Amino acid sequence: ARAFRLLRVLRVSRLVSRSKSMRRLLDACMDGFGAILSFTGVLIIFVFVFTVLGMQLFGGTAEFHDVRPNFNTFGDSFMSVFEILTGSNWYKLMLIAMSGPSGAGAALFFIAWSFLGSFILLNLVIGMLVDTFARSKKAKEHELKLLAEEAKHKQEEEANAARLQEMQALTKSSIDGIDD
Repeated sequence: ARAFRLLRVLRVSRLVSRSKSMRRLLDACMDGFGAILSFTGVLIIFVFVFTVLGMQLFGGTAEFHDVRPNFNTFGDSFMSVFEILTGSNWYKLMLIAMSGPSGAGAALFFIAWSFLGSFILLNLVIGMLVDTFARSKKAKEHELKLLAEEAKHKQEEEANAARLQEMQALTKSSIDGIDD
């Protein structure tokens, strides 16, 4: 059964290797992988900072007792910050935090992270991917332009070679005519 699953995966890889557009798409993704990897490091730093900040501001408070998304431990705080980043019911978590001693000041933490994480950082990933695809498209256009110029140059060389042969034939015939 595992062998058949492996064959199915290999069939997909064969499809990718045969299709030029799929190969170009995969190459563009691989070209942008380094930039996305660097960006992921920056994103993890921001998540870590807001995780620790959330633990300091809301960890151990009574509002988050027996509530699944909380800031009591690093892991729970990390998951809560990640949920805010993805936009998954972050407003409910904010309302719980606002019912505590922080009050409306707690909203500043949630809105700042939601804005910074969702609207700026995640859109940068999309921007990097779009830029990578644009560079890939420009590289393809440049390659096609070079191929066209090479074909034009080859045609010119062939035309020059044909003219040279004609001139040599005419010269030879005129020399033969003078010799007679």
